[in-house]
Amino acid sequence: MGFEFERPTNEEELEHLLGRIYDLAKRGSYVDALKACDVLIEEAATKKAGLRERAAVKEHSGDIAGAVMDLAELIASGSVEPADFHQLGVWTLCTGSAHDAVDYLSKALQLGERAGFHAYTNSSYLHRAEAHLRLGNLAEAFADCAKLPEGYKTYVEGVGMRSKEQIQQEADSRSR
Repeated sequence: MGFEFERPTNEEELEHLLGRIYDLAKRGSYVDALKACDVLIEEAATKKAGLRERAAVKEHSGDIAGAVMDLAELIASGSVEPADFHQLGVWTLCTGSAHDAVDYLSKALQLGERAGFHAYTNSSYLHRAEAHLRLGNLAEAFADCAKLPEGYKTYVEGVGMRSKEQIQQEADSRSR
C-alpha cells in the first residue's frame, strides 16, 4: 500500500486518519484510500468508521452501488445515526430504489426527531417527497412538501437542483 499509517489509538487520531483517507480520494488515489478503509474495517473498534469512510470514498469514485452496500452493512451492524440513514436514502434514490429510499429517509427523520437532531430534516423530507413522486404516491409527496419551508431546495442526483415547489407542481399536474 502506498499510503502508510498507524492504527489510531483514540478518536482524534481516527478523525485525522479519516481526513487523510478522504484527501486520497479527492486526489483520485482510490486504491490506497479503499485499502486504508479495509484495514480500519478489520478492527472492531474502527469498523463503523471504516465502513462509513469507505462508502464516502466509493461515492466519490462514482461507485454508488458499492457505497450503498457499505452503508447498508453499517446500518445492519447497528448504526442509529440519522446521517447514515439520510445518506443511504439519498443514494438508494439515486440508484432507482425509491421504495428503499422512502424507508431509509423515514428512519432518518424518526431518529433525528428522537435525538433532537434536525440537520437532515429538510433534505430528508425533500428527497422522500421526490421518492414518493417517482412511486406515484402523490398524497405522500404533497405531505412531505408541506413540512418544508417555502423556497426550500436541494440537489437531487440525476435531476439537479429541486425545490419543494417543483415537486408540488409536478405532483399537482400528475393528479389531474
